[in-house]
Amino acid sequence: AQTTVDNSKHWAQTDAYDADSANNRGVRQTMVRRSRYETGNNGFVDGLMRTHATFVIRKGPKLKLINRNDEERKANQERYARIKHDWSTWCKKIQFRRKLWCMAHAKLQDGEPIAIVRTNSNLNHIVKLDVVVIETEQCQSPLLPWGQEGYIDGIRFDEFGNPEHYDILPQHPGSANFFQSFDAEEVPAKYVLHWFEMERPGQHRGIPGLKATLGLGAVGRRWREA
Repeated sequence: AQTTVDNSKHWAQTDAYDADSANNRGVRQTMVRRSRYETGNNGFVDGLMRTHATFVIRKGPKLKLINRNDEERKANQERYARIKHDWSTWCKKIQFRRKLWCMAHAKLQDGEPIAIVRTNSNLNHIVKLDVVVIETEQCQSPLLPWGQEGYIDGIRFDEFGNPEHYDILPQHPGSANFFQSFDAEEVPAKYVLHWFEMERPGQHRGIPGLKATLGLGAVGRRWREA
């Protein structure tokens, strides 16, 4: 616990912030940009990301219907076959496996993929449910009240810390068609799929999985070139 002349520089960047303050918007944006840059310029990291996403998602989810006994299985065999067919067709129509793979990749690269469950009337299927995947930057609060309890960038919570709604921008802030908008859509939490690793109590936003090794790729490339 001692701070000495020898270790003072090593511990100079420590802080006493809580999880959400330590991972505020500025910190997350810097880390996400660097993580994406490293993924795009380091073949080892790119391969690691793709291998991880493929290993986690594989061919995508399959529907399994459980029967209590053989009699029930035989009686419901035709109905179950129809349900499985409809499920498989729906997955193909919304490209479910592709979206899940993208989310698994973004989970490691960006720290938190986000998807919104919406009704898509243009979907050529009896089930109009669709899953819209967005990037972490699109979940933010343009006019976040300072010091408001139960509210962090992009998420509003109840008294128990459970998300009530997410603030979703209509477009990605980095889009060429983006214009500064202060009207974020308040999407109820039950329609939002927010996938991140909660490493600290009270943490509500994710950070890239490369956080501890972001600088190693650049050092390695310089060494190989030298």
